[in-house]
Amino acid sequence: MIEQSDLPALRKWLKSMLLTEQVTIVFTKSDGSPRVLKCTLDPAVLPEQQSALTETKRHENQDVLAVWDVEAGGWRSFRLASIKEIRFSLGEGGESV
Repeated sequence: MIEQSDLPALRKWLKSMLLTEQVTIVFTKSDGSPRVLKCTLDPAVLPEQQSALTETKRHENQDVLAVWDVEAGGWRSFRLASIKEIRFSLGEGGESV
């Protein structure tokens, strides 16, 4: 389980990864079921008008992260505290961590 005090650092680190990589997040949905989500915030992958870097007037909930689901082609979000596993590749060889 992720400690509440660790969430800001996790959010910052994960968001930096998502801006350049595709990451697989395993988390528990609000209904209690597991979910595996392959996602990114890489502007090269996002539809142009929906870039994650676009200014927004809405208040951003720091407990939730909105990401682009690369398999479904749409926005999804999850609570950082519900994350069970984070998978990503290192380097050119695609070694998964």
